[in-house]
Amino acid sequence: SLFWVLLTVVLTTTGGGAGKGGGAPSLARILGGSITGSVAIFFRQTNVVWLLFCFGTAALAELESDPARFERLGHGRELSFRVLGNFVAALVAGAPRLLAKLGALLLPVVAFVVFVVLNGSIVVGDKEHHQAVLHWAQLA
Repeated sequence: SLFWVLLTVVLTTTGGGAGKGGGAPSLARILGGSITGSVAIFFRQTNVVWLLFCFGTAALAELESDPARFERLGHGRELSFRVLGNFVAALVAGAPRLLAKLGALLLPVVAFVVFVVLNGSIVVGDKEHHQAVLHWAQLA
């Protein structure tokens, strides 16, 4: 599980400009990240959160590639609700462009949500033995 998550992170956050102000990774790296992210979800369903993290990181890299949008994001300042609001507004405003470039990363997430709805729960195996219960030892 960890190998596939880390491979997904590497594919979607390095090369092709991500993290260097050069935009999102290449289409090949995004497709590779989508495939490796899918494999990670098969191992551990909660890895869907890491795939969303990769999407957000690649989206931020793409938004940072536009100097005007980069300044509006408030990059370089401390994280605040205003900066977070600016990021969400930039995501919404750039949604068509971001989905065209990075949408493949969201396909496994959408498939996972469909699975959970159709299955009735996140559990893949025996639902009777995979129920959420209060575990007192973990609270200590």
